[in-house]
Order: sequence, then C-alpha cells, then structure tokens
Amino acid sequence: MLAGRLNGLVCLIMAASVAVIQLSCGEESPPSACDPNSPDYLPEVISVVAEGSDVVALASDDVPIWRRTLQSDVGKAVLLDLSEESAACPPGKRIVCSTKATDAVSGSIVTFDERGNKLWTYAMTDTSPYPNGHIDRYNIIDFEVSPINSYDKSSEYKIIATASDVTWFPNRIFVLDLQGSWLAGYWHPGDLGSLITEDIDGCDPIEIVFCGLSNTMPWYWLPSQEGLEPDLGDYCGVVGILEGDRIWGCAAPYGAVGVPHAYERWYAFAYDTTAIIISVTQLKDHNSDGQIDVEAWTNTGWGYYIDSSGDSLIGLGRADAASYCIPRLVIFKGHNYVWYVDPDCPWGSVQPGELVAPRAIYKTIHRGCIFH
Repeated sequence: MLAGRLNGLVCLIMAASVAVIQLSCGEESPPSACDPNSPDYLPEVISVVAEGSDVVALASDDVPIWRRTLQSDVGKAVLLDLSEESAACPPGKRIVCSTKATDAVSGSIVTFDERGNKLWTYAMTDTSPYPNGHIDRYNIIDFEVSPINSYDKSSEYKIIATASDVTWFPNRIFVLDLQGSWLAGYWHPGDLGSLITEDIDGCDPIEIVFCGLSNTMPWYWLPSQEGLEPDLGDYCGVVGILEGDRIWGCAAPYGAVGVPHAYERWYAFAYDTTAIIISVTQLKDHNSDGQIDVEAWTNTGWGYYIDSSGDSLIGLGRADAASYCIPRLVIFKGHNYVWYVDPDCPWGSVQPGELVAPRAIYKTIHRGCIFH
C-alpha cells in the first residue's frame, strides 16, 4: 500500500519487548542527559514503536531510549523529522501517536518531542450530527502525516486521521495542524477503516483515499431496472476520494441536521445480498495515463480498479476464494450516478489473480441531482 509522499518523514510501526534505558533529555532527566560528553547522553531517536499503552523511542541499535505510558492502548506511532525550520514548528523530531477509546475516555492524537516531553493531546470528542446509535466516544482508527497546502495557507505537515464511534458509527475524518489545532472535518455514517494520503494527479493539494463500510443505500437511489428494492445486505462497502482542501460536511446516504453535504471527487458503493466491506490495497497507475488509480477489494474476494478521476472502471480482479457473484458497484460523482457495474456481464471470464479489462462490463447512467 502506498504511503503519502513525505519528505523527511520516517514511519516505523513494530512490536518490541525490551528493557528501557532510564534516560530522558527533558523535564524528567538530569542536565547531563543533554551533554554529548556525558556518559548519560541521550542518543538520537531513530524509530518509535507501540507496545500496548506505551510508546517507546529507539536508538539506531534498537535500544530503547525512553518510554511513555498513555491513557489507553496506542494504535499507531510515527516519527516525524522536521528538517527545515518553519513558522509552525522549529526543526527537530516529533513523535505522533494515536490512542484507542476505553470505557471512560475517547481516543486521542498525542505528540512528543524527541526527548519524550509531551507537547499536546487532542481528544476526539466531537458531537455526532446523526441521531441515535452513538455515544460520541471514538477510536482513532488510522492517521497519516502529510503536507496539505490549505486551511492555514501553508504547506506545513498536517495530521489527517479517521475515527469511529465505539458503537461502530459514525466516522469522522479530521485534520489537525502540528500544534494540535483542529482545521477541518468530514462526517461519514459508517466506519472507515483506513485512509491513504497521496498526490494522485500530481497537482496540489494531496488527495485522501478512504474505504470501509456504511449503511445500506436506500433502494430508490439504485439503478431501478434491476428491481433491487428487496434483499440488500445489512451494510455496503464504500471507497472514495476527498481532496485535501475540500474536507467538510457529511457523506451520503444519510444527511445530518445542520451539516451540508460533503464534496467528494468520487464516492463508490459496493452492495450485494450479503454485507460488504471494502479495503484499498494499492494505489498504482494501472492504465498508464500518468495518474494513480485506486485498487479496491471487497471482503468477498472481488477487486475493482477504478480510474482516479472516477470516470471509468479500468478492470476487475478476483481472489481464489471469491464469492460466486461480484457485488454491484455504483459511483457518485458530482452528486449524480455516473456509472455502475452491470450484474449481467460474464463474470466467469475473470480468473483468480487476473486483472481483466472491463470491455462492456459497466454502463454509464445519469439520474440528475440526488441530493437536496
């Protein structure tokens, strides 16, 4: 899976079980820990690991330098090297980590300097705009650190995170600056399990690819000629692209009081008679047009290769243990139905491990505005 293009960013997540050198160049350490000529000198932080509720900084020989215990389990830890001085942050290294929710507290984004001093904590406690079924206590599912040239009119690194209510919905994609200030947010009525930041089209700002699951679409939004009103799964898979400078509002299919509809470059649903989940396994230029495309797979073993513009289906993939029928796929673009996978196509021609050109596999349809 591709990561965002991060100049000077080092991200290493691993498990370790080792003793910790009781040194810390900061508020808990003697002044000699900062003296290069002292035997207590604090080594340079080369990587960070998550161990339960601890974040551990490691030296070049994987020897722990310091350990900090947070209020709940650490989901991810990233070492950020700010090699150039900026208006937002002085040069140096930062450790950014996420925590999971407990029965008492919501998940958070927490940052430290390279000496282990905590800089700030942002607890995700936003009040959901959706009625019922949530308690506004969130797990931070995933995050990335990427430069976004928006919101604060700078190209400084931003933290882009996805968080889901512990009841499973709703989800919040949100953006923080490196001082912990909230910049933007996007509500989703489901559970987005991961996100990837990438400059897909080679133009600022970066794009945010998200995927996961959502409530089943209202049947009357689907292509009517198939007669799909009955027998939809409990939930459907979703995948889409947000543009880095247009993160706001709430996603379909259910609106929220007082929140405008979001803008997605495109937004796709995969649905069937069983519950569907989507994961994005790769961003790659599959059709050699110079732009990165999205490879999205369902939990039932079917893959969609979607053009980054959202205008076409490049191909289909099939896993060895794929279900008999490929889930239907509908893409929204500009708040219209744009195209959907035709369920009458010859799926038998798609062999396991093969990327098949779509030929006549999809149809283009236009329904006019579906959001009001």
